[in-house]
Amino acid sequence: MTRLLDAPRAGCGVAGAARLAAALQSSGSVTDQPPVDDTLVREVLSYFRQHPEAADSVEGIARWRLLEERAARQLEATERALRWLVGRGHLVEVSHPGMAPLFRLAPTEGGPPLDGDD
Repeated sequence: MTRLLDAPRAGCGVAGAARLAAALQSSGSVTDQPPVDDTLVREVLSYFRQHPEAADSVEGIARWRLLEERAARQLEATERALRWLVGRGHLVEVSHPGMAPLFRLAPTEGGPPLDGDD
């Protein structure tokens, strides 16, 4: 049986993604095991490639390592959402020298529904 991490190392880019996808597709066995979450497989492998000296238990990886990976990806999406909400008057951004900006509900928010804010 081919284990996913024994499959040819998938690098960045289309070719690497194709190799990893092929490994995921061929990794099924005749046993009654649930399907493998290809996104999770990519995240785990990405973490270990970025931190080759890392070693942890299943619980440790799930709790800390993958949360770190997902948080980094969500940072940009969260910032875009905050900018969108500030731009439409739902939130205000508060800036102080030497500090990261803070966001809070706009004093006048009670306001226009999100559906009408296109």
